[in-house]
Amino acid sequence: MTFDFFEGAAGTGKTHNLVGCAGEIVQDGALGEGHKLLALTFMNGARRRLDARLGENPAFRRRFDCQTFDVFARTLAARRRSLITPAMQTQADALSEFDGPCALAAGLLENEAVRKWVARSFPLILVDEAQGPRRTPDARSSRAFAFLPDRGGGGCLPVPSQRT
Repeated sequence: MTFDFFEGAAGTGKTHNLVGCAGEIVQDGALGEGHKLLALTFMNGARRRLDARLGENPAFRRRFDCQTFDVFARTLAARRRSLITPAMQTQADALSEFDGPCALAAGLLENEAVRKWVARSFPLILVDEAQGPRRTPDARSSRAFAFLPDRGGGGCLPVPSQRT
């Protein structure tokens, strides 16, 4: 997986640069017919801002899904519910409303068929307002990033949050 990071204080253009870089990748042909860019973030406010930014860029018109990590994780778990083992479900049930679905998604993405489906559907993944393992090694971030599939050279462009 390829990572490009944009770091800086609030208002320095991290998301602007992220969207611009992703636009260049899309214009270079990263998204084939029927493929979409997956834009993930932790918070709904950040998701709404990113959704608006992507919608303004002609490269992405109707070619992206912008979701929070837990919503994407819930969607993946619902689509592949037949693969969820009782042990996976028990573990998820013991976790928070955010961590539970992310743990299920991480478990499902251990399955090669699920990884391939996500990689085919979303050849490019953007992560905005990232509080990932490189910044803060808390369980919430680790679980969210754990379910990003290894795409062997595909793109993931996380943007760390302003938090320190």
